Amino acid sequence: MTTDPRKQLSGWKGGEVVVTGGTDWSLLGRVTGGKKKSDQERLDELLRAERYPNLSTPHRLKSLMGVRIKFVAAGPSACHSIIGDMDGNCYTWGRNERGQLGHGDKLQRNVPTIVPGLNGKVAVGGSGGKHHSVVVTSTGDSYAFGSNLQGQCGTGTVKSSPKNEELLLSPTKALVSECTSAACGAEFTMWLCSGKLYSAGMPQYGQLGHGTDHEYNAKDSSVKIMYQPQPTPALIKALADVTVTSVACGTNHTLALDNAGAAYTWGNGGYGRLGHSVQQDEFKPRQLDTFRGRILVSPHSIAACGTTSSFCNGTGEQLFAWGKLKTSGDNTMYPKPYMDLAGWQIRHMACGAYTFAVAAHYMSEQSTITWGQAQHAELGYGPTGKKSSASPDKCNALEGIYTDQVACGTGHMLFLVDPEDERVAKLERSSSGVAEEQCEQEHLFYKLSKFFKVFNRKGSATFAASSLSHGHAVGRQSGGRQSGASHNRVAGRARVAKMTLAAAGEACSSPSAGVPSWRVTLGHLAAGATAGAAVEAALYPLDTIKTRLQLMTSGGGLRALLSAGGGKALYAGVWGNLAGAAPASALFMAVYEPTKRGILARVPEDRQFLGFLGAGAAAGLVASFVRVPTEVVKQRMQSGEFSRAGMAVRGILAQEGVRGLFAGYGSFLLRDLPFDAINFMAYEQLKKAYTATLVDRPPNSLETSVMGGLAGAFTGVATTPLDVMKTRLMTQGTNRVYTGVYDCATKILAEEGAGAFFKGWEPRVVWITLGGCVFFTALEEAKKLFAPKAAIKPT
Repeated sequence: MTTDPRKQLSGWKGGEVVVTGGTDWSLLGRVTGGKKKSDQERLDELLRAERYPNLSTPHRLKSLMGVRIKFVAAGPSACHSIIGDMDGNCYTWGRNERGQLGHGDKLQRNVPTIVPGLNGKVAVGGSGGKHHSVVVTSTGDSYAFGSNLQGQCGTGTVKSSPKNEELLLSPTKALVSECTSAACGAEFTMWLCSGKLYSAGMPQYGQLGHGTDHEYNAKDSSVKIMYQPQPTPALIKALADVTVTSVACGTNHTLALDNAGAAYTWGNGGYGRLGHSVQQDEFKPRQLDTFRGRILVSPHSIAACGTTSSFCNGTGEQLFAWGKLKTSGDNTMYPKPYMDLAGWQIRHMACGAYTFAVAAHYMSEQSTITWGQAQHAELGYGPTGKKSSASPDKCNALEGIYTDQVACGTGHMLFLVDPEDERVAKLERSSSGVAEEQCEQEHLFYKLSKFFKVFNRKGSATFAASSLSHGHAVGRQSGGRQSGASHNRVAGRARVAKMTLAAAGEACSSPSAGVPSWRVTLGHLAAGATAGAAVEAALYPLDTIKTRLQLMTSGGGLRALLSAGGGKALYAGVWGNLAGAAPASALFMAVYEPTKRGILARVPEDRQFLGFLGAGAAAGLVASFVRVPTEVVKQRMQSGEFSRAGMAVRGILAQEGVRGLFAGYGSFLLRDLPFDAINFMAYEQLKKAYTATLVDRPPNSLETSVMGGLAGAFTGVATTPLDVMKTRLMTQGTNRVYTGVYDCATKILAEEGAGAFFKGWEPRVVWITLGGCVFFTALEEAKKLFAPKAAIKPT
């Protein structure tokens, strides 16, 4: 439905989108079960609510600031949003389990993202179904994407089977032309083309208007009723002789208006949503008796449908409504004046499943009005306002601001407001809590929280690795008060979870005031030390082999190494190295986590990789003051120059001074800073991309190990030349063969060839790949071990 042009702001050149409601797209509109919840289950809900907060007031979208928007769209069954800007670009975001966002994949988008398949086309309207989307362009074409299980995309074919649902992951042209608008039900679509109405999709309740529900028996020997999908947009013949001006779809019913002032409904007749005074399905358009004679539909009437309700304007701009308008009370079986909005001039209206929004004015008063049974604070009444409202009420944050369009979906609303109004700039920005900078990661964080939890046999939580829970948020985010010991237990566990999250590094906010920062830092230090020591102990022999091979200037290989020193030589210097690896890893983790959080909070979502690169490099720089002396001592022992760590330290200090312990420091940084930055960035990005494709479970330990191994293998190969030079420089002692990094590189190339830069790459890559698996496994066990338990008292 377009905005009534008579009521549009003079000189309107597009608006700015503000949003309310839920941000947890994977759970919006889904029932999580009615069984009694345990303390741990309630804790999980609190953690998730903190990560995915409900926006109770209209929020601006940082990524769309300065972008003039032409239309906003969703749908009563849609858990995603569709908008178009004045340049014709189409953006989508939200749930994407069936490819309904049109980006060529099933990855959830938490911020508006341009649909690449519509580049070069000017989007002028759209609508969203449960698992599909339809966009109309300025040329009269229509493109659909998402599930085509019932033929709702209108492509003319259905390739789905009981075991294989057809998904159109990118925009596909529907078989319509001269299209001016479209409306989506849950699994069907209506196209308005040159005043005629075409439909395709699920015909079960007659919502396609074909005069039949296309029912058939799928079994020869028994009864199995099925409904034949209708993939080809077909003209609704009952309306062939009228000029349709507007159409709206509920979940399984349709409302159409014509230019003669008549209104027609068809489809599911439950709860009186068709307005014919009976609860009866209609298989073809049936004119509403209310709008005959004296009362007609307004020429510029709005048309809107919720799951079980319908709305349009009658004579004098009076809004009429019918169906199940409230969750309690009787059904309205035929259109009646909606007196709560009597006198208001409505320019635009939209319906969610059981929520409603209008953009209207009364005299000179501009208002945005919402009501309904909200589940995620989408009515926009504020944190202290009503969560739901049986009657229309103003959204105070938008009071006085011109709103051109509204859109409602499952658990969320969109408002297209005047960007020239200075009050818009004062609205809250979606930059903390829901955090657009963090939105790309939010789906990942929750799923990792499940994986990172370790429970004792009694089921009490001893470790939870994903929480941003603040002490004061425990009762507020749960949507109500808890009482007594149950509340105390959950609150106490929430603080434990929050602190261990900081140790895990998955938090993107500062620690709660309830947990001292020194305890958070101590957790980083202890977990990092344990993991670093575990990796060195497990993989030290491979590192020894790698070092010996890199130092060999002639042939011989591994066999010569073993014959010269035996298996014991593989562990030369291990204890001294453990003494250095533990504090180095501890420092690394203690620096990496807060640095990452700080950078992620300041960079746009499309540059989050900079957070991982920067944090890895910064942590590596600090840790190098322990790593370099440890590496020098280790490699001198591995090369056979010294037999014990203490002897190596004393010998190096006596012969070369303190500078000897930092031999090759520049080359070490040249290798390790890029290594740390690339390795952690690759691992974090792999986790983010992979986890975003999962809906019902987090990555298991094997998947996590594979991702860490892939990141390590890639980084290991890429940085092997730097590692070779670093090894040569750090082990040359007083016999200075190379004067610096450049001299080392040129001599190796001239004397041994380019292949020498990759000496020992095989064990190095294996070592780094396995090291990733061991490191992260040890890290999680360390979190379990060092997580505070009884030390934190419940409040």
